[in-house]
Amino acid sequence: FSTKVTTWVVDLLLAKLFPLVWNENLIYWKGREKTDVENVEKVRKFMRWVIVEDLRLADTIKQLLEDLLIDGTFAVKIHWQVFYKWVQRKFTEGLKEKIVEGVKRIFRTYRTKYEYKRFEKAVVERVPIDDVLFPWYATNLEDYECIHRVYYTYNQLEELQERGYIINVDEDLITGIDEKRKNLKGGEKVKVEEEGFLPHDVKEREAPTECLEGYITYKVNGRLVKSVFLIAKTARRYLSGKPLVKVSRIEEKPIFVWPFMSRSGRLLGTSIAQL
Repeated sequence: FSTKVTTWVVDLLLAKLFPLVWNENLIYWKGREKTDVENVEKVRKFMRWVIVEDLRLADTIKQLLEDLLIDGTFAVKIHWQVFYKWVQRKFTEGLKEKIVEGVKRIFRTYRTKYEYKRFEKAVVERVPIDDVLFPWYATNLEDYECIHRVYYTYNQLEELQERGYIINVDEDLITGIDEKRKNLKGGEKVKVEEEGFLPHDVKEREAPTECLEGYITYKVNGRLVKSVFLIAKTARRYLSGKPLVKVSRIEEKPIFVWPFMSRSGRLLGTSIAQL
């Protein structure tokens, strides 16, 4: 018999906390230079669009609050995403006369061209705390090494290799198993089973493969350098490695972890369920 007291308390606290920590109408932008003051209204409108429409921060913050209350800790990854899309463009070629219902009319003629364009955007991504691995004695991620468990399909890895970000991607890397769904436990496993998904429902090239993105200190030419590596766990294959300064100019990890109720000497916090 379950009274669902924890669920009721979490929903109640979430309803109270969310309006306290996030209100899009109370965000103000202050100019730092003379030109900023003159364009403050334009900046306000643009940044409101970024926050509300592009980043959709309200949804992310709500998810982070849920993680705080249920898991006791939330993890977020802030990074710059680069992606490519096919874009259709139309060019005016000239004018053309055409008779419509006995009336001579002039129409513009167009030429269609397709271009593979590069796009960039800032991303604030909620990360399940179980996918962030760090020493049990860590008190913050800045001073300790950590690993982010990520999942890529073979198609995604192949695209990254074509763009020059990773290496060692070939047909042998395909596992043919949806590892992420196969290894799900607890509430996530129940949700997937309710949706009717099974590992064999996924095609080989679309099956997520577990990869480890490690932010570690590595010795390069006799000097310790903060670095980031990516390996395919199942295939035990090296995919990429580079100094962290090439990802962040100030050598700062893109992952941040914050506890709900701090515990002395521990990075993971205490949740409502544990209380």
